[in-house]
Amino acid sequence: MDIWHRFSKNWFGRTVNITVLLAFISLTIYPPSLAYGKTTPIYPQFNELERISHPKQVKIDKDLGRIKTYYKGENGKLIIHLQDLHVNYTSQKQASEIIKDLMDKYGINLVLV
Repeated sequence: MDIWHRFSKNWFGRTVNITVLLAFISLTIYPPSLAYGKTTPIYPQFNELERISHPKQVKIDKDLGRIKTYYKGENGKLIIHLQDLHVNYTSQKQASEIIKDLMDKYGINLVLV
């Protein structure tokens, strides 16, 4: 008798075989969102947020900072450059608040530091 027949004859081997088979079937038939459970986004959907077609539309709280210059690129991508004092705690805290405000208001989801 070969190894496969000996392995599948005992109850433990059958249980493992069935479990693996069901896992592969469920992950193959169902899309990942159903197989793993759907996640709820942290931030509102894009259609609920303000759309930015020009950098001049970006507004930040005057208590947190100011916008010095605007530049519109040619590929339609928006880059926001924050300039701060690296050793000043208040400045760092304000930059953090600006980033949070931009994420909440405009749905910006990529921040590089």
